[in-house]
Amino acid sequence: MKNLYIDFDGVILDTITVLYEEAKRQEYDINDKEFYEKFNYKCILKDKYVINDSINCIQKLIDSNKFNIGILTHCHSIKEAEDKIKYIRKHFEDITIIICPKSVSKTKIIHTKDAIL
Repeated sequence: MKNLYIDFDGVILDTITVLYEEAKRQEYDINDKEFYEKFNYKCILKDKYVINDSINCIQKLIDSNKFNIGILTHCHSIKEAEDKIKYIRKHFEDITIIICPKSVSKTKIIHTKDAIL
């Protein structure tokens, strides 16, 4: 079975748009690490930001038993990672969650041969 890694931000939830708007509103540069470390992720980790019924689509992939599925996500802070894990666990009881520090390429974290990202 192939490994299928699903990104979180901009794939499952539309967090990027909200983060960039909030950074601009608070007059932070979008690359400012301080902004991401202070940001309250719980306010954007909500079902109203689901993209294209992604939660149900992922469940269909799980039910198909055609892939080893994992959620692979960049995180700027431990708090962001914790909040994302809580959100994902609310929808998927037993799915692999891989947290990747923002400063590290996702391809350095996972086994990429024959995998789909």
